[in-house]
Amino acid sequence: MLPKIYEGTGISVEVQTKGAISCFLRDEDGHVICPMGHELRYSRKRGKCLIYKDRERCRACTDKCTNAEWKEVSFGPESNCVPVKMFGVLTGPVQKIPPDARISPSNHTLDTGHVPKKKVVLRIQDDKEKLKQRMCLSEHPFGTVKWYRGAHYLLCKGKIKAAAELGLSFLAYNMTRAINLVGVKALIEAM
Repeated sequence: MLPKIYEGTGISVEVQTKGAISCFLRDEDGHVICPMGHELRYSRKRGKCLIYKDRERCRACTDKCTNAEWKEVSFGPESNCVPVKMFGVLTGPVQKIPPDARISPSNHTLDTGHVPKKKVVLRIQDDKEKLKQRMCLSEHPFGTVKWYRGAHYLLCKGKIKAAAELGLSFLAYNMTRAINLVGVKALIEAM
């Protein structure tokens, strides 16, 4: 339930349940088509099974067949169909399971216990005017500091190390700016 304070602000809440049954189909050439009609790419082999996925297409998809960001589909050696339940109200048509489909007997995608029966989706509509205003306020100083003395790339890996490196870049920029604004003699006298 959306609190009354957020009504009319571009924020909406939708409770999605698993409903329509669709499938991933693999043809004789090895092409896999998802329930929304997009082609998935071959990823790897796990035992006798072939794994297919496409992260970019799954992230951009409006009708979800998984609770995760993307779906990995496993096809057994003799199977050509993997059934799946779709979340929410579908915006487009989904492919049906063909009558001659060969579903692997070890495939249990329809009754996995770790997938929730309901999912709450919170959508926030972008306020383009506020985003433009925010970009004008924050992006220019970051761009200035980024190109100041070659700080346009990071040498360290990891969130903490990168934050420390950027912090040192900002400190050096601010100290140089303070020296230019106040002067060296005034800063020495203040210390």
